[in-house]
Amino acid sequence: MTQHARRSGPVGRILRVVLGVVMLWWIRPAVDAGGSFLAGAILLAALLFVFYLAAHLALTRSDARPRHAVGVLLAAGPPVAVGVLGMPGGVLFGRGEGIVAALLYIGLSLLVMAARGARGCEVMVVPNLLLRREVSLPCLLFGPIDAWEDRRRRGVEGA
Repeated sequence: MTQHARRSGPVGRILRVVLGVVMLWWIRPAVDAGGSFLAGAILLAALLFVFYLAAHLALTRSDARPRHAVGVLLAAGPPVAVGVLGMPGGVLFGRGEGIVAALLYIGLSLLVMAARGARGCEVMVVPNLLLRREVSLPCLLFGPIDAWEDRRRRGVEGA
């Protein structure tokens, strides 16, 4: 659960920046629209943050560690659920605020993560920063990239 003390490598950082910027660029029309739509999206993004803050506190106060599959569901489930339930015609506001909220939370988290050179799953980076304790969940996309960069670094250092 604890993040490695090592920083992410250049490939992981660049990909996090690119993906974060793409996500934020994609939701730009919603942000430009403003009004109640944007307020709903920000509210849902804040609820995602509160969920991950609570998960952070629970994981740091417990000896229990979720298995990989459970950790992946904990990491990816809430943004997917908010996105699906907040699609146009969905039960959360119903105009697409959930998709914007998920992309906003993850996009900003990816940029913070890249700036910090952090590893692991992006959903935990802001709670980690605020609570000053590193907790990580498995990341399907960046976990393998970080592992590949570790192997690559070890190969270069060992040569």
